[in-house]
Amino acid sequence: MLEPLEQGRSEADGPSIRGGPDSETLFMLQRAYECVGNKQRAAEVASKFEGSSKNDRTTKENSTQAIHLVRQANDLAMKNQFPQAIDLLQQALQKDPTNGDAYAQLAKIYFSENKLADAEEAVKKALALNPYKPDYLYVQGKILEKENQPDAALAMFQRITEINPEEADAYYEIAAIEQAKGEKKEAVRVLQQCVEAAPSDSDCRSALTAARSAN
Repeated sequence: MLEPLEQGRSEADGPSIRGGPDSETLFMLQRAYECVGNKQRAAEVASKFEGSSKNDRTTKENSTQAIHLVRQANDLAMKNQFPQAIDLLQQALQKDPTNGDAYAQLAKIYFSENKLADAEEAVKKALALNPYKPDYLYVQGKILEKENQPDAALAMFQRITEINPEEADAYYEIAAIEQAKGEKKEAVRVLQQCVEAAPSDSDCRSALTAARSAN
């Protein structure tokens, strides 16, 4: 099941040196010039440091605002208020184009609306920003599944379990694909892993019981 994302740390939170030295480097460079008595170069670097610091603050503020917008969009998506959620997500991406969660949530909404091409485009952008995030891979897997590409979807879900062996939803999807292929024993084995990863998950337990009965 495609659930709205829990917003956490944005990919933009880390340091960046796009187009030149970051603020910390400029500050150290300014101090170095001051130490050797080169006041002219120290003043030049100080000016760059001021501009870089201001840009860093703006970037951080935009990143924080984007995270807040994605959280609001998630709440709206859970209420099936998709147009409003999409609007907030697009605002978030204007604030911070590196917010992969915004792209992933767009993909989930488009998936729910059966707009698979749009969903595919959005999740690819999310994966370009973070190719190892299980939630993004899960969305991609569900899209591939709906596009009747079971082998590609299976590979995606298996990749999730390699990244995080505790991802019960991925095991559940793998088992469903194996069952559809007639691989009943493999489906049982995977569902056992699903139960081990999430002992309290009633869907995993019910599926395992049904799969064992079918063998």
